[in-house]
Amino acid sequence: MILKNTNEEECKFLVRDASVFTLIEQKKSIAGLTMTNRTEVEIHDTYLDSVDLDLYQQKAGLRLRKEGNKFCSTFKKHIKNNKGFLNRNEIEEELQSSHFENALTELKSTHPYEVAIAFCYQKTLSPIVDLVNQRIKWRLVNDTSVYEMCLDAIQFNPLVPEQVVYEIELEYLQGDKELIKVASTILANEFVLQKSKSSKYKQCLEAQSKLKK
Repeated sequence: MILKNTNEEECKFLVRDASVFTLIEQKKSIAGLTMTNRTEVEIHDTYLDSVDLDLYQQKAGLRLRKEGNKFCSTFKKHIKNNKGFLNRNEIEEELQSSHFENALTELKSTHPYEVAIAFCYQKTLSPIVDLVNQRIKWRLVNDTSVYEMCLDAIQFNPLVPEQVVYEIELEYLQGDKELIKVASTILANEFVLQKSKSSKYKQCLEAQSKLKK
């Protein structure tokens, strides 16, 4: 078991189509940060909540993620949104299971699940929505700072696979926090990007018509 409890700091952009990803990947650096360590991975996310969506109502979420052959459980709680820069508390625990049903059972004994249950007033949590994300990861680095840039092609409703939403996530990992503002401004201006203010959980609920009108 590996447990992480961190504050996630990132900004997200909506992208008009996949051609923008191709243009971004042709760059060597952004804001003096060298692009390196490119990887591709398919991600399957399942979000759990109460029938009353108590987590969603409190700007929180409980996620079971399959990335490659590994599963992890994650609890996220929104802290603040400062002009499109998101700050969230993230509690993540790696799971030992290698199959979905086993991972779903194991999740119920994890710390992220315990925290989520407390937010839901001990109500039962069950799978609500799921998504599929084809993600390209880049590390952006200089001598003192490290960021992660993710280029995401997301199916918020897997039953309608032709509907794909393209997003960019730029996340601070260590070093100079101010570079996220510089890098995000460069990306937004060069590729005419619009900041995304909605979590993937909210977009998934909307795509699958789970929110009450």
